[in-house]
Amino acid sequence: LLGYVNRIINVLWISLGMAIILGAIGGILSSRGLTKPIVRLVSQVRKSDLRGELKFTASGLTELDELSSAIEITNKLMLESATRLSKIIEMFGLPIVAYEMNHKTLHVSVTKNFWKTLGQFEDVENPEYYHFINLISKITSNPEENEPDVFKMNLDDEKWIRYKVIKSEDTTIGVIMDVTAEILDKMQIKS
Repeated sequence: LLGYVNRIINVLWISLGMAIILGAIGGILSSRGLTKPIVRLVSQVRKSDLRGELKFTASGLTELDELSSAIEITNKLMLESATRLSKIIEMFGLPIVAYEMNHKTLHVSVTKNFWKTLGQFEDVENPEYYHFINLISKITSNPEENEPDVFKMNLDDEKWIRYKVIKSEDTTIGVIMDVTAEILDKMQIKS
């Protein structure tokens, strides 16, 4: 009678051990199946050029695919908004240009007529980061007296700009407007 009970106890222990082992294997396999698509999406986001339209491959996980789609839509709306604003400024013929510097990626983006407005011969959409910092320092080295945020481009040239900047930990956004006509008018009135 005790042999039968001991055999049942052994079968229960073996069953418990098998259940634990199968549960652990199942848990490992299912966690890998869930984390692999997430890791793939993170890798795609990191490798993406965030200045262009984003497109991610489907993961097969509904929630993750919905998140990917939301990121793609947000990116598309942001690009459309930026393009729309640039077109509006261009339609009005305003001498306004802008740039954005990302201090983590060392990337610089400039608007369409940036170099032309500054009287520069370069026409580079994404200039080299440190070269661009030197250029901004040079541009802002000759402040105009009694004119806040206005700088004379160089001492030989009669060209003035108004420069506004917003800095954060990761980025610097600058807006530049050619105010030469305004300054020349003010000078003419004063004389």
